[in-house]
Amino acid sequence: FGYRYDGSDIIVSDGAPLPPDVANDYVPSASPGGRAPHIWLEDGASLYDKFGFEFTLLCLEGNADTAAFEKAAIDRGIPLAVLTIPNEDLRALYEADIALIRPDQVVVWRGDQIDNADQILTQVIGHATT
Repeated sequence: FGYRYDGSDIIVSDGAPLPPDVANDYVPSASPGGRAPHIWLEDGASLYDKFGFEFTLLCLEGNADTAAFEKAAIDRGIPLAVLTIPNEDLRALYEADIALIRPDQVVVWRGDQIDNADQILTQVIGHATT
């Protein structure tokens, strides 16, 4: 815990201030580059148990349009699961309507709308963006 990938070329920064880095004091944050924060869901399940072995597009609003992201993933052969959990507490914790999470539970992108799915996926899988 506590390890972050800030400044990595395969993380899409959103420009938000980074969470404090204080030893022995975990501050949950969905800032890209850190581990996805955990929450217990209403059904008693762990959010982490909902993540699989593929990238997860976590949608925290019920009406998110994920078609562009799904198409971009298919075009690149990237396994992608769309997980929709409309939950105000989770939305507040993630500070965005949508987050892209790697299979190792690291947040690589977050935002309120998807304007550039092709560019995001190209970057997070380590391909050059020009």
